[in-house]
Amino acid sequence: MAKSTQSIQTLYDLEKEIFKLQLKAKDIELKLDDSFDHLQDNFYKMGWNSIFRIRRRRRHQREEEEASFGTGFMQGLFSSESIQTVLQQLIPMIANKISAGLERLMERWFKKK
Repeated sequence: MAKSTQSIQTLYDLEKEIFKLQLKAKDIELKLDDSFDHLQDNFYKMGWNSIFRIRRRRRHQREEEEASFGTGFMQGLFSSESIQTVLQQLIPMIANKISAGLERLMERWFKKK
């Protein structure tokens, strides 16, 4: 128990120190009640997180590694000049095919109606 900073010489000082300690005990009791209520409200979630935290951390690390590999691979692939020239030729052809298909689809829909 913490000692008082001043010496107790009179009955009034003793009562004052007892009152301070009662207030401090009441504050501690309220904090403890709040903490206990929080524990009751979140016990299942906290228990679940503490048990499965390692598995989730491993999965998160694995996903980060896979994502960094994928982005690094794609950046390396697209930075090649030969791939860029092929894509520059291939993308307009694909866009033309898609637009032709959409035009045919629109013609079918609007001719039937």
